[in-house]
Amino acid sequence: MKKIFFVLFLFLEFTLIAQETNQSNEPLWWKMERENHFLEAASYLLYKVQSDSTRNSHADYWHIGRLYGYLNDYEKAIFYMTKSTEGINLAEDEQWWWYFKGTIAFLNRDKKELFQYMNKLQSNHTKYHESNSNTLNSLYKQFDKGYLEASKWK
Repeated sequence: MKKIFFVLFLFLEFTLIAQETNQSNEPLWWKMERENHFLEAASYLLYKVQSDSTRNSHADYWHIGRLYGYLNDYEKAIFYMTKSTEGINLAEDEQWWWYFKGTIAFLNRDKKELFQYMNKLQSNHTKYHESNSNTLNSLYKQFDKGYLEASKWK
């Protein structure tokens, strides 16, 4: 009987792993996001981060926050984005912190503070943070729009 349960467990685990990626090996939640299934993607990521201790919870919580931002649920977006920073040292990546604080300023509807962090990041960013700089610039220029539309700069 134990062997049957073990085999069933392995089968279910491999099925879940297979479902997590589509044919192009991208995470399932990315596909959900592209198809504008933001709540489903956030719920899926929340389940994964709570059930798999090997995941990068910082990145997962950031993306959960973004997804709630796309749904215009700024309170939850701020909660999860802030949760993504727990245990992270400011000195490790100051440019990312400017991006974080600028994004939170947008979600808090504080255009003046967003402007400050946008300027910091625009005037002093590495190639790695260029897209973050572009996002803050877009959030500022399209401040009157929702997070989903305002964050698109391409």
